[in-house]
Amino acid sequence: MSTNLVVRFRKWVIISIAFGAALYLGGAVWVGVDKVGDALVNFQWWILIPVCLLTLLNYSLRFVKWHYLLRKLGVDMPLVDNAWNFASGLAMVISPGKVGELLKPYVVRERCGAPMATTTSALVTERLTDGIAMLILASVGVANYAQDKAHYLYIPGVLTIAGLLVLSHKGLSMWSIRLLGRMPGLTNLSHKLEEMMEAMRTCVAPAPLALTIVISVVAWGAECLGFLLVFQGFGVDASLDVCVFLYAFATVA
Repeated sequence: MSTNLVVRFRKWVIISIAFGAALYLGGAVWVGVDKVGDALVNFQWWILIPVCLLTLLNYSLRFVKWHYLLRKLGVDMPLVDNAWNFASGLAMVISPGKVGELLKPYVVRERCGAPMATTTSALVTERLTDGIAMLILASVGVANYAQDKAHYLYIPGVLTIAGLLVLSHKGLSMWSIRLLGRMPGLTNLSHKLEEMMEAMRTCVAPAPLALTIVISVVAWGAECLGFLLVFQGFGVDASLDVCVFLYAFATVA
């Protein structure tokens, strides 16, 4: 990894910590510092143990998905190296548009020589299946708790299905790439886009897509369960379906 990339990575870690601290401080001031302090004093802190374990399960399953997708693309990244790579990429989600997550395919290229046009497809598929999982989880309670906001699920759901249908048809997907290649600034990237599209078709083939969606639903379901436990730690009697809906719908929105 280049020295410049390491410096930028450290920068984003510092920014993410500072942003998170400012966010929580702002929330405490908005609600009332005294009220937040009282709630934290009464919180059952032992519940953080299962919550952290559930979060670890989420990260572990998502790493399994990332490693599986690389293998489907014929990229033989050593398991331990890839685990460190995946963990490092988690710190980059705070970057604008999460573009910092391109650190992962960059490291794979430096370690294994695999083209980023190929490995970026694994990253896109990873995020895509996370989004599909959130749509599935959010749909569990949308009819009961936010029927008037169901379009927040329907619109991205329809767009996702349409995109997958385009990907499933080689002729249509290649035509789309050629059309994009005519746009100013993309002409020189058309061959890279075609390479990426072919890799995407491998990642979203029926069997890999179904498997990675199931993994994503279980992974984010674990986070929803952790969300429920946090409510219980504060003495709030919330049901599992409410917590699943709140966590997933807020993420989609």
